[in-house]
Order: sequence, then structure tokens, then C-alpha cells
Amino acid sequence: MARIFLHIGTNKTGTSAIQSFFSHNREQAREHGFLYPETACSGSAHYALSGLLGFNLNKHKRCAKRADDAEWRAIRESLDREIADTSPSAIMFSSENFVIGTPLEPVRDFFGKDDVRILAYLRRHDSWWAAAYSQAVKAVSLPPWGQGIEGFIRFRKKRAPQGINYRHLLDRWAAVFGREHLIVRPYEQQQNEPDIVVDVLRAIDLDMGLSLKTSDTAILDAICSKRRNESLSPHALHLMEMFQRARIATDMHVRLIGYAKSLPASGSRQSILSPLRRLQLIEENAADYAYIAKEYLGREDGRLFYDPLPDPDEPWEPLKPLAPPQIVEETVRALIGDWRDAKV
Repeated sequence: MARIFLHIGTNKTGTSAIQSFFSHNREQAREHGFLYPETACSGSAHYALSGLLGFNLNKHKRCAKRADDAEWRAIRESLDREIADTSPSAIMFSSENFVIGTPLEPVRDFFGKDDVRILAYLRRHDSWWAAAYSQAVKAVSLPPWGQGIEGFIRFRKKRAPQGINYRHLLDRWAAVFGREHLIVRPYEQQQNEPDIVVDVLRAIDLDMGLSLKTSDTAILDAICSKRRNESLSPHALHLMEMFQRARIATDMHVRLIGYAKSLPASGSRQSILSPLRRLQLIEENAADYAYIAKEYLGREDGRLFYDPLPDPDEPWEPLKPLAPPQIVEETVRALIGDWRDAKV
């Protein structure tokens, strides 16, 4: 019986890179007895599977299909054929939508008596909030939250408070699949050396010819390929949020957003959150971090994350809002400029 790994995210923890790697290396993985199924895969992730089991971003569609449903049977039969054709010793599914707080019993019922392991990556909240806000600004037109990252934080905390509670997330899965079946990894460069993909391979005990010292350049090139989900500079992020809030024609909106995405990244590594605010976000979750470190990683010192805490005295300046003339200039340049050819 193959061991099944269910990678549930969380989001903004390298999920796109992980999914892309396994999707583009399916054949190599099969040679090592590992299956990243094509069944129920939408793009590089298994969103069709998570959706089938009730994990849908649209809250009105969060209803799992029953075993007597035609779609449920079709996916189950397709998966069984794929497994029979490859006879893997391990299988992995990946969808960050599994963090949505819908019942987990459909997941347990779908996999039956299979040996299911839950893989979750966690990012320190001060870093996670900044990344989640940036992603939301890029993706959401006419955003429902108030202006800026603080408006976004207030909105998310009020709308889905459990969605950002790591302890609640892990304990929920542990209650159904057993704490010993959870694999919890902090998302930090120093704890994921040399790369997030290699860290996943370690976590699921898979040797795809790497053994962490291989000269297999094909795999290493895939790991070190162009960084996905590029971050926006604070200026571009501010500009894009203003563009996203504008009620304008679709073609004009697309051009404005494209322009904001094309702006060069800032050389500054300053967070959009002040050091004091970052410390506050960390402190809000400190007790949960200690609990997770002890209960799920066996770290008696209670340290989940190793990166240094923000220094409250470090130089930091809030982003200055764009003046009306600057907004006009940027908008005109986006609409009639030649920035696409110039690669601004």
C-alpha cells in the first residue's frame, strides 16, 4: 500500500515552486517509485481534488461530493488506474486550499484505509501577512478591505480568524489523521537549506537522485529556476492597489495592472510593516509557536522559527502616499506609454 502525502500549504510558503517542481518532474519521480498524480490536477496543483472534497474558495460551494456522485467516482477510478499503472511506494497531492476550515471527514473517507501523512509549512506571521497582502493586491479587483496592509489585516482577521491560526489548523487535521501523521515544517531559508523543494524531499523521505549532494543538474536547475510569484516594490504595490480600486473598463484595467507589475523591484529590503508592528504580530502568536514546536516538532525549547526578531530601533519609514500629480503621471504612462517595449 502506497503512503500518501497530502501537502496542505499553507499559502505563501513556496507552494507554487513545490507544485511546479513535481509537476514538471513526474517521470523522474515515477522512476523513484513516487507519484504526483495527473488525476484531479489543475495546472500544477490538485485543486480539482480539494474542490471535490469541499475545500473551495467560494464559500457557497463548500460541499463535498458524495461517493455515489459521478464526479467523485470518475476521479477515484482515474486515480486507481494511475496508481495501478505506476505501482508507487509514495504519492503526493498538493493544494493550499486544504487549509480552508471545512469538515475533514470527506478527506478521510476518500482515502479510506490508506496511510495518509499531512505535510504543512508555516511562515512567521509578520512575514506571512506582508506576502499575503501583496498576493491579494495583485489578484483582487475592487478589494473589499480598507486601504493598505492594515485594512487587509483587519478584514482577514474579522472574516476568517481561524484561517490564520496555525495551532487550530494543525490540531484539526491531527484530530482526524493522528498527530503522528502530521509533518510540520517552518518556512525559513535557514531551516529549508538549500531550497524549499529539497526540504520537501527530505520531509517525505524521498531520494529522487538528489541525496542532497547530487550533480543531477536537471533537477537542480528546476529547483533554482526563476523565482515564482515575484514580490512587488512598496511603490508598485501602492500604485497597484489604487489601480485595483478604480472602476474602469476591463482593457484599461488590465493595462494599468500590467504596468504596476512591470515596475522594477526596490533595492530596499524594508518590510511594509514597521518593526514594532511585526513584533506585535509575532507576540500575538508566540504561545501557538511554542506549542507547535513542542507538540509537532519535538523541540523542547519551544522555538519554531529561528530568524532573529525585528529590532524595534532599526531604521524604518512608512511608505509615503503618492501625490496627485504622481498618480496622474503614472496613470498616463501606463495607458499611453511604451513601457512594454522598454521593459520599465
